[in-house]
Amino acid sequence: MRVFLHGFTGGPGSFDPLRALAPDADTHAPWLLGHGRPAQAGAATWDAEIDRLLATLDPSGRGGLDLVGYSLGARVAAGLVARHPEQVRRAVLVGPNLGLSPAERPARARWEASLCGRLRSDGVRAFVDHWEQLPLWESQHRVPPDRLAAQRAQRLTHTAEGLARSLEVMGLSRMPPLWETLRQAAEAVPLRIVVGADDRKFLDLTAPLVGAPGIQRVVVPNAGHNVVLEAPEALAEVLRWR
Repeated sequence: MRVFLHGFTGGPGSFDPLRALAPDADTHAPWLLGHGRPAQAGAATWDAEIDRLLATLDPSGRGGLDLVGYSLGARVAAGLVARHPEQVRRAVLVGPNLGLSPAERPARARWEASLCGRLRSDGVRAFVDHWEQLPLWESQHRVPPDRLAAQRAQRLTHTAEGLARSLEVMGLSRMPPLWETLRQAAEAVPLRIVVGADDRKFLDLTAPLVGAPGIQRVVVPNAGHNVVLEAPEALAEVLRWR
């Protein structure tokens, strides 16, 4: 079964253009913790949520799960590979950050806490206005307006408390570092790391994985962080993995 795992503020519909280009009869796109309306309930810790999510999936078909995750969803996919490699056939991780160093974690935790405060004090619409101005999304000026409008509409469907809960359980500061675990797991579970050519930060982050056994990095031209949104055609080619 192919499982699509969306990014923060996204949802199952984020993958609709990609799924149309890479149809598969056996697919599933769950809501991740804190997303949707009402917000998807879940566990209280990163590891427990990874285990809970696996329990909702069926890895029995075709030798295991075929994971496709973007950003938050890529980290969740990495968590599934790290904790349950025997249940995963292969994984495509789009724009992943596989964990922080101890020195990086406090600053990230403070930033995520500030986002939670903004959500709870100002509400979803004001938060989305702020989120969409982050430098990470600068390359999206090339995206067709209707696709950007669909992304914004998806973001506005969430609840403030749900998104805050997502950050408090599944934020990067809550995630264990998975770099070395993924290197080891990739010997049995092939991984493709997908990064937009304009996503300088994540090109640098994922550079140490280049050449590791079982790991292939694909750099997509004319795309930034959100390759799912910006270059679904190129990503569909990545998914044609035999």
